[in-house]
Amino acid sequence: MAFTFGFYNSLNGDRTYDSSQVSGILDALIVDGVIQSHGNTFATRPGQGMSVLVDTGLAWFNSTWNRNSAVMQVDIPPADISFSRWYAVVIQVNRQVNVRWNDIIPISGELGINPTRPSLIRSEHVNQYAVCYILVPPRTTQITASMIHIVVGLSETPFATGVLEGIDIDILFERWENQWYHFFNNQSLEILQAFDGWKKQWAGFFGTHSSEILDAFEDWKKQWQQFFDTQLQNSENWRAQWNHWFSTTTNNANSEMEAWRNDRQGTFDEWFAALQAILDGDIAANLTDRVLQHENTLVSGGGVHGIRFDPVDGTLQVLIDSGWIIVGSADSVTGYTARYFDVQKFTALDFDFRQYTAHEFDTIIRMVN
Repeated sequence: MAFTFGFYNSLNGDRTYDSSQVSGILDALIVDGVIQSHGNTFATRPGQGMSVLVDTGLAWFNSTWNRNSAVMQVDIPPADISFSRWYAVVIQVNRQVNVRWNDIIPISGELGINPTRPSLIRSEHVNQYAVCYILVPPRTTQITASMIHIVVGLSETPFATGVLEGIDIDILFERWENQWYHFFNNQSLEILQAFDGWKKQWAGFFGTHSSEILDAFEDWKKQWQQFFDTQLQNSENWRAQWNHWFSTTTNNANSEMEAWRNDRQGTFDEWFAALQAILDGDIAANLTDRVLQHENTLVSGGGVHGIRFDPVDGTLQVLIDSGWIIVGSADSVTGYTARYFDVQKFTALDFDFRQYTAHEFDTIIRMVN
């Protein structure tokens, strides 16, 4: 039936009404929420151990009234040993036909290092409205005020408004101010605790790593000093070896040079003495006499008819069947330098252009003849 009315007294049961009709009148006058002017609006504070105390209050939710006329204790489950957990203390409205019951109960969230608040039920028949949230750290044995976060008057559990509402702005502002100071103090405490924790961690980290850095520096310094000393010693050893080699080499070279100079000096002196003997007096006569000393041997061969010395160019010449040929030049009294030209018998032999002794020259002449 779309249109209803009421209320009339019943005569013999002809006028009956249910709760929804009564609640419908209030729904038109009151918006869901906590009645701010009644009681202490379910204010929550710590109790003994793991419990909280919910103060008096009146609320209108889902066409039902919810009144707490005395302080109620709500027990919170024991804390976990390793992780934190959020809890919610809620006014639960259950309009299911087989239940039809409202109550103030705790709702548990999930465990975690950074846990989140539990999700509240919002459905056609069951609805939950938070009075406060409680963050329980691991190993907690006593609920404290800093763990309790009151949400009455906020968007998820607002104050009710209606035609009979009378709000004292001073009281409302005082409540907001108290909530702000409560929030600020809690946050300040958490920040200070976190800062102290970070400071201790940094001090420990800095102390540990400063020692490690200093130790490493000392170790590097020792290694570098050892390396430097080793290289310096190697350099000294190398310099000593170089000095020894240089000294030995120069001494040997000087000795060898002195021996060679003495040997060359003797050879030069001998040659120079012989040259002086030839050049003293009649030079031409001396040279001719030196040549004639070998003439008998040279001309004894069948193919050589004569030998002569040309004083003009200083050459030694031999007469063979084809004529006179130059066979050498007299460079010293000790021998002759062979110089053979276009003579058939001589070209058949491979003679070096070197200095030959008189005996060697005689042998060559015999070979040719």
